[in-house]
Amino acid sequence: METEGLMDIQDVATFLKISAGTLYHWVSERRGPPYVRLSGGCLRWRRSDVNAWVAERVEKPEQMQRRRRTKSLVAEIASNEEKGAPMLQAEQAGITGGAAEEVRVWLLKAPEEE
Repeated sequence: METEGLMDIQDVATFLKISAGTLYHWVSERRGPPYVRLSGGCLRWRRSDVNAWVAERVEKPEQMQRRRRTKSLVAEIASNEEKGAPMLQAEQAGITGGAAEEVRVWLLKAPEEE
């Protein structure tokens, strides 16, 4: 394995503009960029893996548009629910595929987050 371009936790945290604690949390949840575990539990990240991980998360315009539409629909559904209107299923509102699951997730999370 190449050793050039290895980053420690502080390097990665600084690069991603997050705290080292957040990065440790991601590691414990098996999230974030892939890492290499060296002896003694020492973690290192290959610069190329971190760059690839970031590149995978770039949202395309159509993804951003879908996310805005989902948020708007969630707000509308929540507003209608407060007024006592019957709640529509995502499919009844014309939302299908992965977006339908996003609406359900947003419905569960919306009150706490907004």
